[in-house]
Amino acid sequence: MPWHLAAIAWGFAEATVFFLVPDVLLTFTAIRFGMKTAFALSATAAIGAVAGGAVMIAAAGHHAAAVTAILDAIPAISPGMIAETRAEMIENWPFAVFIGAVTGVPFKIFAVQSAVLQIAEEAFLSVAFAARLARFVLAVLLARIAIAGLKRAGMEHRAAPAWFGFWCLFYVFYFSTMPN
Repeated sequence: MPWHLAAIAWGFAEATVFFLVPDVLLTFTAIRFGMKTAFALSATAAIGAVAGGAVMIAAAGHHAAAVTAILDAIPAISPGMIAETRAEMIENWPFAVFIGAVTGVPFKIFAVQSAVLQIAEEAFLSVAFAARLARFVLAVLLARIAIAGLKRAGMEHRAAPAWFGFWCLFYVFYFSTMPN
């Protein structure tokens, strides 16, 4: 139960103002507890993300400019990224939400833009849940493939340090390449 609380809280936080993805927790659980637990936590994190997205939609529905300013203050989000996301959503918002899930565009931007563009909330949140869950499951599967490789090499005991190193390098790269 504490892991589910952590997953839902992390999913919610990252969908609002936190800037580290729940994948960090989910890939750890894939290493530590196995796929069944990691998949269950992926669904829980996706529920948290949708709840956080709903909060962002409600806030943007009342004060879009203020919420957009908050987004712009979050690390690795820029006015250009927000404008580009809006343009992609105008073109094909469901596709943009799925592509954004794997290209590093924070989900919170999509949620805010869905309010700005007056996309039906239920439709957006349904697509968002599917996109977040797919991305989380993909991360878990990739972690499991990495663990299998370490097992074959007789280095399963290095799984936790490899996980930690991966996420450190990931965020060094991410924050150095994303706009501020």
